[in-house]
Amino acid sequence: MLELNYKIDEQVPLDKLVDLYKSVGWSIYFNLPMEQLANIIYNSHHTIQVFSKDRLIGFARTFSDEVLYVTINDVIVHPEYQNNGIGRRIITHIRELYQEFPRQDFIRLFSEPGSEQFYESLGLKRFKLIPYSLN
Repeated sequence: MLELNYKIDEQVPLDKLVDLYKSVGWSIYFNLPMEQLANIIYNSHHTIQVFSKDRLIGFARTFSDEVLYVTINDVIVHPEYQNNGIGRRIITHIRELYQEFPRQDFIRLFSEPGSEQFYESLGLKRFKLIPYSLN
């Protein structure tokens, strides 16, 4: 049985986070200079880390204006630890952090293609907006 330690809003060990990003192939993060990665992580509203012993095996972060909007970013579980309920528990922690938030429908998550079934199994609903980017 896995012994897991969930840490909310504690110092994030960036070297271990880089290893986690590498495990899922998210090169946009692990190719950044460490100072830029630190800015990204430490400007988050909340962070959730999951450790198995001293190994970082799960992570998520959120951004919020603390009035209307919350965006959930980077829900990651190391491939060796997937399908053990860790991602579900991360989302549960996020729901608990924002349970008093006035507009639950304004809590948004952008996911990788192929993860829709997982998030829908947790009760998240697809919103009908058409996403745009600046380029």
